[in-house]
Amino acid sequence: MSSPTDTGTKAGPSAGATRLSGAQEKRGPATATLLLGDAAVGHGSLAPYERRSPLLLGDALAGHGSLAPAEWRRQRPSRRPPSAPRLEEALAAHVMALGHHRLKHRRLQAVIDRLGLSGRPPLTLADAGRVAGLSGERVRQLEARLRKQQLEAPPVSIPQLDAALAVVERSVPLPASGVPRLLLQAGITAGTFSAESLRCAAELLDRKVPFVFSGTGRGTVLLPRLAARLAAHATAVEARGRRLAERCGASTLDELERELGHEDGLPVSRRQLRVVLEASRSVICLPQGWFAFSDARSSGPFVRASLRMLAVAPSLSVESLHDGLRRHNAFRRIPAPPPVSVLAEIYRCHPAFRLDGRMVSAVKPIDPSVVGPLNDRMVELLRAAPGGVLARSQLLHACHAAGLNLTSVNLYTTYSECLQRVGPGLFAARGTVVAPGVRPKVKHRASTRNEDGPVQGFTPDGRPWLAGRVTPSIWANGVVHVPAELRPMLEGRHFACTDATGAQVTTLGVDRHGNSWGWTAFLRRAGAQLGDLVRAVFDPATGTAVLEMVAAGAAPPTG
Repeated sequence: MSSPTDTGTKAGPSAGATRLSGAQEKRGPATATLLLGDAAVGHGSLAPYERRSPLLLGDALAGHGSLAPAEWRRQRPSRRPPSAPRLEEALAAHVMALGHHRLKHRRLQAVIDRLGLSGRPPLTLADAGRVAGLSGERVRQLEARLRKQQLEAPPVSIPQLDAALAVVERSVPLPASGVPRLLLQAGITAGTFSAESLRCAAELLDRKVPFVFSGTGRGTVLLPRLAARLAAHATAVEARGRRLAERCGASTLDELERELGHEDGLPVSRRQLRVVLEASRSVICLPQGWFAFSDARSSGPFVRASLRMLAVAPSLSVESLHDGLRRHNAFRRIPAPPPVSVLAEIYRCHPAFRLDGRMVSAVKPIDPSVVGPLNDRMVELLRAAPGGVLARSQLLHACHAAGLNLTSVNLYTTYSECLQRVGPGLFAARGTVVAPGVRPKVKHRASTRNEDGPVQGFTPDGRPWLAGRVTPSIWANGVVHVPAELRPMLEGRHFACTDATGAQVTTLGVDRHGNSWGWTAFLRRAGAQLGDLVRAVFDPATGTAVLEMVAAGAAPPTG
């Protein structure tokens, strides 16, 4: 056996001991005797006889070791850094921290098994208690306490959980049985960690679960959350798109996207909506992002309005139908109809209509009752007029003579799809071709001071009064124009009106544009006729007015 002094002649890793004699004088004689073993050869005078293992207690050159001088000592680095904890260990440590280290091993394991944090699917209360030797009620109490502590605790960072969710999100869709192998290959888990356990851990720690389960048993598949929501709502998406298309004949992907996001809270893109709609056999994709349905119901607003117009005229141009739909949609607060080019494609594809060039007709005979009694009567009056055209005032007079409700007539002249405006203040039935020479001359009033317009004045005691002939327009909408001389005293106010007997009859309001409304109630109560004179005497100080009727043919009152 070699002595410690012989090691200076050996070669190998401990050859530094040869230089020890030179350094011994500088660093102290005690250090030279610390080399009791040779790491390369594996022997030393103090080593056990049966195991001559290296006993390098100190190194004079490196300056470390328990017996080295204090100024040379330093902690010896470990040969291999400790490995990072796996997902199971991180979740168990988090649960232990929430319990403030008061959970014993048995209770801790019961809660972990119940929540599925160990990697196995979550156990029932009874099974988790049976494994840990606890009752199911006790496990429930421990779980409730832990969840409450989790809600009260500040957000915690568990990189292993975030990494696991990110790996699965990048891999979906995939079978649920492939999740354990995926996480194990990524080095995130130490063993089998099921997809159910990953979802439970994410929900407990308030992480967003980027996948959903589809199917049961061995056929369970993980799908992206957005795609799964879209697939689950595919029927709702198609139904909502059908409803939008039936209103105007067609709808756009942008409109469907906005409505789904606003009402249903389903954030989907146009590409995803197109995928869902194209999967339906009845969807027709049109230019400019529009879509329609080939089997749209005949009770939809678009089809019914189109059939009403085609009942008036058997064949109409696409432009005329577009104008009628615009009037129809404006009254019902429906979005404007599609452009004319898109509308032509809708009529071409719809089974209820036939498109021949630019002319549209119905495939089946139309029931005349779809027009409606008021539309039907107004169309008759217009067709009976010379040239088929009437000015608005003439149409109101004719409708009043026919016993029609002038309020409804006034509304229909603006919004009915069965009528068309052929000029300023001129109306004809839909589809009527009017020659320029037969259009009636419309006399435009230069001012409101004419025989039928309102007149005004002041009573001897200074109260303003307003009077005017009852015209079909006033009878229909109950609006009388207030001359500029009276506006400063009346505009922006409401006046409680009584008749000559002192009975309350109506309330007149005057806006800032000089329009006063509320006359219709008094005219009906008083049994007024066209041409009668109605007069209102205002009292601005008290906010009241007195209404009275003067027989037809009488001169306007002068006060």
